[in-house]
Amino acid sequence: PALTHVVVVVEYKEPVEVLARTVETIARQAGIAVRPMVVLATEARDEGRFDTSEALKRQCGSRISRFMMTEHTLQEGETVGKHSNENVAVREVYRQLVEEAGMDPFEIMMTVVDADSLLSTSYLAHVEA
Repeated sequence: PALTHVVVVVEYKEPVEVLARTVETIARQAGIAVRPMVVLATEARDEGRFDTSEALKRQCGSRISRFMMTEHTLQEGETVGKHSNENVAVREVYRQLVEEAGMDPFEIMMTVVDADSLLSTSYLAHVEA
């Protein structure tokens, strides 16, 4: 079976132009059987997260299999940073894809990138090789 690629873009108040470049490189992936899924991992304290998410979702269109936004709310005892945001996003992907949709976790390839990452168009194909 083909791998399902999930690319988690971790961000906090990043300019939409920066995120758009990153998401565009994900949408342009070649050499994979299934279009990738994009997860925008946001912080609840980022007031612009919904507008940013909608703009990126429109940009991707049908070039990705699915677009999802997660939001992390800082809990007592938790430290602020990419790690806590990423943790919430990855757990939510697992819940939705494995626990709810019944997908085999060994057929899901998770890639976590920064808000300003630029992927080669063959990046995900090389991950599969």
